Formats: sequence, structure tokens, C-alpha cells
Amino acid sequence: MYLSYIQRNGALSDSHGRRWMRAVLDAVQYLHRNNIAHRDIKAENILISRRQNIKIADFGFVCESPDNFYSRTYCGSRAYSSPEVLTGIRYDVFKNDIWSLGVLCFVSMTNTMPYREESNNNAAIVEQQRRKQYRWPSYVSHDCRQSIDSMMAFYQGERPTAKEAKKLPFFEHVINQSQQRSSHEEMEGVEFYA
Repeated sequence: MYLSYIQRNGALSDSHGRRWMRAVLDAVQYLHRNNIAHRDIKAENILISRRQNIKIADFGFVCESPDNFYSRTYCGSRAYSSPEVLTGIRYDVFKNDIWSLGVLCFVSMTNTMPYREESNNNAAIVEQQRRKQYRWPSYVSHDCRQSIDSMMAFYQGERPTAKEAKKLPFFEHVINQSQQRSSHEEMEGVEFYA
């Protein structure tokens, strides 16, 4: 399980985090392209295969919805919930997934939760979210910080879609690496005839 891995090994390295978080983002984009919102993205619902592949699990809160669908069903885990879910206002199910992915990235790269939920007071957590009251360890790259800040934009309309998130600096770097690798791999085993 992903959470156990982070607890045992600590925060992911920049390259490791980019690769695994990009895999989760790819899966989320696939769901969203098929009009499915997961609504409970969190470390506990990410699995690691023996081959180090990342998989999303627990589809108990999933909903099928068209674009621009706003829900009033408040579900998921509070620590990963967006401000709109915690305040009980209608929310874009896809942008809520992006918020949760931002929290998952923060946890992955810092081995801490961005917001404290000791109290049962949702208003206190929402205020922390509004003020972005989380601390970045010095080792977290600027690309990573900027991308997570974007995914955890307080207002849901300001958050990227899954497709747009792939263009954020933290994820775009992975694209460039994989493109270089795939073009090299395509060349292996190819014979040229003069």
C-alpha cells in the first residue's frame, strides 16, 4: 500500500515523486475523460504493484457525471477534501479530485499532511486552506511547489483540469523524460537499410 511505503521510507525523491504522481494523474485523467470522478483520492487508496506500478483503488464513492456537473453529495476523506466539500457547497466533482490529488502530491513529497484536522471544526480547516497554511520543506523543488499550489487553489474554478494539470511544471518534466526515453526505445531493434 502506498501510505505504508511513504510512512516506511519517508518523502519521495523528486524524480520518484514525479513519476508516481504522473501515473496517478494519468489514471485520474482517464477516469475524467470517461466522465467518472473518484471522489476519494488519498494515499490509502493508492496501491503499488510488485513491479512498482501505481494503481488507484476503492471506487466506493465514484460517480458518473457529465462535464460541469456539480454535486451535493459530500463524501471522501476530510484530510483530502476540498474547501467546497468541507463547507457544504455544490462542487465540481472533477476539480474536487484535482484538489485531492494535490494533497496526495504534498503528502508524497513531504511525508506530512498539509492541513491539521485535529479539531472537528471544518471551518478551521477551510481557513487553513484559504490561507495556504502549509509549510514546504526546503528540499521540495520549485516546480513541485508551484504545481501543488495550483492543484490546491482555494476556488475550484481556478484549479486545472486533469488534462491541464499534465502541463504543470512538476508533471510536464516527466512528459519530456518519457518522450526522450520512448523515442530512444523506438530506435532499439530498428534496422536501417541503405
